[in-house]
Amino acid sequence: PQRLVLPESYVRPYDAFGRRIEHYVNANVPTHPYNRGDVLTLPLRRHYEKVIIANELASQLHLSEVNNSALIAAVRGALHVCDNKHTLQVEDSKTIVGNHNDYLCGKIIVDELLSRLSKMGMLNVSSEKTITGYSIFLNSESAEDAHIMLEDDCTHVITYGSVNEDGADTRKKSKKGQKHQDDSNTESRSGRTEESKSSRKKKENKQHQEQKSNTKPPPTGGARSSRPRVSSMLQADDQKVLAKYAKSLQKQQVPQRKTIQKQVEMFAHLYQYAPDTLTHDISFSNSVIHPAIIKLGLQYAEGIICGSNARCVALLAALKKVIRDYQVPTHKVLSRDLEQKLRPCITFINQCRPLSVSMGSAIKYIKLQISEISPDVSEKEAKDRLCNSIDRFYNERIKYADESISKTYALTKINDNEVILVYAFSSLVLKILSDAHEKGKIFRVIVVDSRPKLEGRELVQRLVEVGIRCSYVLINAISYVMKEVTMVLLGAHALLANGYVTSRVGTALVAAVAHSYNVPVLVCCETYKFYERVQTDAFVSNELAFFSTNSW
Repeated sequence: PQRLVLPESYVRPYDAFGRRIEHYVNANVPTHPYNRGDVLTLPLRRHYEKVIIANELASQLHLSEVNNSALIAAVRGALHVCDNKHTLQVEDSKTIVGNHNDYLCGKIIVDELLSRLSKMGMLNVSSEKTITGYSIFLNSESAEDAHIMLEDDCTHVITYGSVNEDGADTRKKSKKGQKHQDDSNTESRSGRTEESKSSRKKKENKQHQEQKSNTKPPPTGGARSSRPRVSSMLQADDQKVLAKYAKSLQKQQVPQRKTIQKQVEMFAHLYQYAPDTLTHDISFSNSVIHPAIIKLGLQYAEGIICGSNARCVALLAALKKVIRDYQVPTHKVLSRDLEQKLRPCITFINQCRPLSVSMGSAIKYIKLQISEISPDVSEKEAKDRLCNSIDRFYNERIKYADESISKTYALTKINDNEVILVYAFSSLVLKILSDAHEKGKIFRVIVVDSRPKLEGRELVQRLVEVGIRCSYVLINAISYVMKEVTMVLLGAHALLANGYVTSRVGTALVAAVAHSYNVPVLVCCETYKFYERVQTDAFVSNELAFFSTNSW
């Protein structure tokens, strides 16, 4: 379509809670969203389609003269469209059901129609009662007359003149030349017919050329128009992108991390940062970044706060502090100025460590809540609303979601005498195992861990404190212990649109070994980690971390 008219709820990718809407329309054509009761003004054009009348139906036409220069015939049939060809054929009598005398909008009251036309500026309007209905004549000094015939089961609108591409009438009729035009009516009609044929032929040739150009193979040689859009985070090997990114950081007054000198060539398109290069250029006195954000970013960079849920919860707490300490400047609006103040903070966090999918969902939700604050709301009330919305996001999307997954679904999958294998550390997996143990389930857990972070040690410690029997092995011994495993529980960083799961390094190896031993694998993931991106490998997009030899 050339234009799209649809409800406003379908053009918003996220709802009031920051959740992605399933039926979201992102069209490449001009859209006209509307709400209930809205009146739209659409820039429509007249468009004519050639309809071929079948021979059997054309033989049944009976022409009747409407005025001195027009003949009309009422026809009824079934319209068949095939290969952009419109053919009007004889209608099957079996398809006619019920009485068709009434219009879809109800009965048409002629007097009410005339009053509405007069309100719209059409003063020279007259009506006449006919045998089959009514005839309404629209008389205008600047344009040719129009004739509307209202019958019991159909309506005919007869008008003259052509319309240009801008939708304006190209033919005007003056009182002085009216008689001359009536005398040369036949010549003008033939002229219009030839003109319409030539314009139609030009239009068909133009469409044929466009279709021919669209069917051409894509240009080779790396043409700029054929290159897909790639995120700047995946173009670290492009010097132009690096210069543009550095300029953006300088504009936001955000320090830029330095990259390591000896980079891995396979991952040259990803940013490979050197350690301990983040706080060199930070000025705490004149910095636009809030101290809580600086502290949080350094904790991300040092690996003190790990895990998708833990990073998201820490981000929500830091943003609440930023909102509480924020003051609206004079002649500023909170909904616009606060979002600009948060932009360098989010950029700094992304410099410390790339944002997780959970953090991205939380940031989108908070930005949506900020944009919906009315300028009439006081500053204190607006801050309270934002803080309450952050608490609501944590409760509904993280806390209650974990409880629902643990107590409603995962608990039914764990039976007595199960041997459950888990990998590294996951807060949701820890909650599932703890809740199952509280319900009296008897099982044993094998914790598989890997370098360099060795997160499984913390999981073993917490499970032993609860009273669950545990075994601890490294990932190189997974094939040895998989023989006695009956179930594998894994956490997730994100669930992609194609069904792929992203998680910490080593998760794919655990799942592959479990598949070879026919062991079921259950992935535990909240809905706010669902991501619309599609990924089939770990090379195009990934997060690279730098570890010295001392950490091994």
